[in-house]
Amino acid sequence: MLSKKINDKILYSMLIMIGLISLLDLYLAITLLDPSNSISFKVLEKNPVIVRIVLLTGDFSIFIPCKIIGTAVSMFIIKRIYNKSRKWGTSICAGVFGFQLLLLGYLAFGHLL
Repeated sequence: MLSKKINDKILYSMLIMIGLISLLDLYLAITLLDPSNSISFKVLEKNPVIVRIVLLTGDFSIFIPCKIIGTAVSMFIIKRIYNKSRKWGTSICAGVFGFQLLLLGYLAFGHLL
């Protein structure tokens, strides 16, 4: 079994990467997507929830705070679970981290698909 210090470092590393990938996704959405052109926005953005939110407001004014708050709340909940059970917290964090890595791969190489 891993020592608590090593397990803590692994968890915090995954949490930092989750946050950074989320910020990269947000940055790319803001810089590359044009919410005023609804047809191209619907084609380029793959998340239907984001499309709906942005098309309702016509800009990123609701999406940006929701994305930041959602990521922060997710990371906070993972940390709280980890404080109660290192095993569960690490497992849940690893699952979220895995999906964020898939998102990063899609962001980096999605144009090749």
